[in-house]
Order: sequence, then C-alpha cells, then structure tokens
Amino acid sequence: MIDKSKFKTLGGETDEMWSSKDRPLQVGAQIEGVYAERIENTGKKKNSTIHIIEVGADKKRVGVWGGVVLDRRLKEVPFGSNIALEYKGKANTKDGNQYNDYWVGVGAEADVQLEEEPEEA
Repeated sequence: MIDKSKFKTLGGETDEMWSSKDRPLQVGAQIEGVYAERIENTGKKKNSTIHIIEVGADKKRVGVWGGVVLDRRLKEVPFGSNIALEYKGKANTKDGNQYNDYWVGVGAEADVQLEEEPEEA
C-alpha cells in the first residue's frame, strides 16, 4: 500500500471543491492554505481554471474555480506560497456586467509584484 502522505499529488486531483452548483459561495466565505497547483483549460468548454489549495495539517486538496479576477490575482503567485481568499460577492463593471470579486492575500514569504489592476471585465 502506498503511503500517499510521503508524496505531493500531481495531475489535478482534489479532495473537494470549495463551491459547487449545489453549494454556491456565500459572501464572506474564506479559505486559507498553500497554493499547490493550477489546472488550466478544464471544465465543459475547456476554458476554465481550477486553483488547488492544500488546507490544514492533513493538506486536504481543495479546488477553487477560477474566473477573470481570481485568475489574474493568482497568476504571479508561486506554487508553495501561503494564500488566503475571501469571497466578496458580485460586483459590477462600469458597463454593467457582473463578476465575482475576491480579496486575495499572499504570505510575506512570496516574492510577488503587486500591480494596480484595471477594472474587471
């Protein structure tokens, strides 16, 4: 029997998803852990991203569906960095479109250049 605790899982395997159609995110929902992996070109249309965060002492792999805002904010974060996410709810662009907004924090150990973001599309 393989002792999986001795290895890092590769290939997008998750223990659970942070949200789903049956369990949508509520404003204020939070998750904190180690940014483990990014799976791109996934989902029905192959145009989505799943960010995998290892949470807790048991390093449960939790998948977080990306989107314009989250993908942009996590793009430069190195794997292995401590991160925290908080769902802030729906927000509107200047032209009236809605998007999911998040507060994203990264541990002080991560070498990340933070830039001003253009308004979300």
